[in-house]
Amino acid sequence: MKKFVREILIITAASVMLFVLMNIIYFKLGHHGRMTAFEVYDAIDRTGQQTEYTALVLGDSVARQFFSPEDQDESGRICFLATNQAIMTAGNDILLERFIENNAQLKEVYYILRPDSLKSRANFIYTYSYFITPFFYNEYLKYLSADTVEALKNVYGRLWTGKEFPKWFLGKYPKALEMYNHYGQRIWEMKCAWNKENELPDMSLPYLKKMKQICDDRRIEFHLLAAPVPEKYEYDLEQLCSEMDAAGMPDLYEELTDSMQYVEGTQFVDGIHLNKEYVQANKESIRKNILESRRK
Repeated sequence: MKKFVREILIITAASVMLFVLMNIIYFKLGHHGRMTAFEVYDAIDRTGQQTEYTALVLGDSVARQFFSPEDQDESGRICFLATNQAIMTAGNDILLERFIENNAQLKEVYYILRPDSLKSRANFIYTYSYFITPFFYNEYLKYLSADTVEALKNVYGRLWTGKEFPKWFLGKYPKALEMYNHYGQRIWEMKCAWNKENELPDMSLPYLKKMKQICDDRRIEFHLLAAPVPEKYEYDLEQLCSEMDAAGMPDLYEELTDSMQYVEGTQFVDGIHLNKEYVQANKESIRKNILESRRK
């Protein structure tokens, strides 16, 4: 019996090693592409292009329903680069800084999102696919603080953040990604129990403040505006107000809350995103209302 179990274990281990080896060879031969977060990669590509746009829209996936690159008017003045909540404010800061480097003519920035998206933090559900995989390269890490980079390496693992093959492998095999996230979270929780320095980094308000400062330094108007939310929107805006006030951004909080548009709950498919019929029927008016709600 022991011999049989040993043989099974040997065969299993050999099969796994062969499977990984075959994928490494496949990867080395250049057969690798984007597996997830396509909208994020597209946004990164577009920030590297020189354009004539004088205004830029960044934001979460609700903002993207109204400011999708698919709706981009190439002859217009506004570049639509809304992506997903999962890249957090830090990811939007990277997009902003890269766009500015290649488009010195920029005059206005609109950061549009639900208030709860503003405070989204790194996690073991979306962060690896939407932030680590597309952004964790030296050309983008220069926009993050050294503390943020070190914390992410510590939480998600230096091998898994620093090497291209693991990123590709986890993107190609959802079950492998699911296992990585599951066991990664358990390991991280044990680390946190031993040492609080292992906590996930704050990638929200510090980077919002940075975005605003970058724009101020270049005399670019920066506006923080709200994407549509349900009439019965449940989020602690008072707590957000307190945190933004403490961070020295009370004016941005006021602009955000002044711009909020409430839509009947039945128009939402999941409590967050609006149904396609509503978006198609109201896209132009909602878009106009959001942009015109900015502080003059």
